[in-house]
Amino acid sequence: MLTEGFNFNYLTNIFTTSKGKVYKYCYDQGYLDSEDEYLTLVVKKDYVR
Repeated sequence: MLTEGFNFNYLTNIFTTSKGKVYKYCYDQGYLDSEDEYLTLVVKKDYVR
């Protein structure tokens, strides 16, 4: 993602679940750091109308 110009320092929201997982968002799109150097990409449905 870095080679494509993604800036990991630009965030609009951080959400921590009750189980301790930390999701980092830029508006409605976010990611979760997973094991083995992978990211899980998510879209927050609250923004989609």
